Amino acid sequence: MAWQPLRRAAPGNHGGVTLVLIALVGGLAVGYAMGGRLSHVTRLRLRRARLLGNALAARVIGVLGAAVWDPLLPALTGVAIGFLAVFGWVNRRVHGVALVVAGVVLDGVGRVWDNEWLAAWVPVAFPPRPETVSPGGVLLAAGLGLLLATAMLQPAVVPTIGETIDRDAPRTATRT
Repeated sequence: MAWQPLRRAAPGNHGGVTLVLIALVGGLAVGYAMGGRLSHVTRLRLRRARLLGNALAARVIGVLGAAVWDPLLPALTGVAIGFLAVFGWVNRRVHGVALVVAGVVLDGVGRVWDNEWLAAWVPVAFPPRPETVSPGGVLLAAGLGLLLATAMLQPAVVPTIGETIDRDAPRTATRT
């Protein structure tokens, strides 16, 4: 069988929903296997979470406004990417956030500039619902699984990169 270039899937057969669900179930399984609890996820402290709402608002306004003026969509997608980049930077020490933000930004950049490589589709062969996702979608799914698994591990503070938890004082995190 000769090698054939990857082709885009039919409309409605992509989006990464299956891959994200697999990553979340995997993160949940790893979190439980390591002794974590799902209730600990609610205690995850993300800084400047309002930036996520700003990014979503910019994207929605861009999509709706594109019916009136076409350049509005790529312009506001760029603004949304900026909000997400700042959010990722201020939360860069929380496990998984950098991957999630990198995936969303990679997808956004690929869509704004219509870059073939960034928007290329990667097949996900999951029998009940095979689909294709972008490289950014793969990063997004991996980041969500990592974020969920690590958030389940600590009851009060999720250790961030470069931090350790003092077991004698479980509600404080100290830098090493």
